[in-house]
Amino acid sequence: MRCGALDAADCAVTHIVPALNGHCTKSRTVGRHQLPYEWSCRCPICERDTKMTLTASGGRLIFYCHRRDHGQPALRAALADRFPKCFSGTARRVVETEDLVLLARRDLPLTAKNVALLRMAGISAAEARRLLGLPKSSYYRALRELANESQIWDRAAGQD
Repeated sequence: MRCGALDAADCAVTHIVPALNGHCTKSRTVGRHQLPYEWSCRCPICERDTKMTLTASGGRLIFYCHRRDHGQPALRAALADRFPKCFSGTARRVVETEDLVLLARRDLPLTAKNVALLRMAGISAAEARRLLGLPKSSYYRALRELANESQIWDRAAGQD
């Protein structure tokens, strides 16, 4: 997660649920541990207690306001305003001009450049592969080509 949490559930437990006066409504047992995955919280728009359900599923957070006075885009925008580091879909990563110039000047195949651009923009590896319509073999070939250009790859992977 952008906010530094290990996954969506960790982000919810650490940042969102406490700030919205939430409580766990569902959890599952894994080994000897109870892992929460659904919470009831105060909606950031209508400000009523226990009117929003927040669910961690598949590495992302799904939210739903039970009053239905406002749609998902408005709810996502309100949550992104309140928790900008937790919602990567609304807060964009700043890419430096020098990084783009460095990438443009490299003698790389177009696929590798496209992968690097999407990764520099903060798009996940799976989403980048889907957006480019690449089979896994082509995507991994592009990664190998970028690995040879370590300076670009470090910036594209967000390690710089």
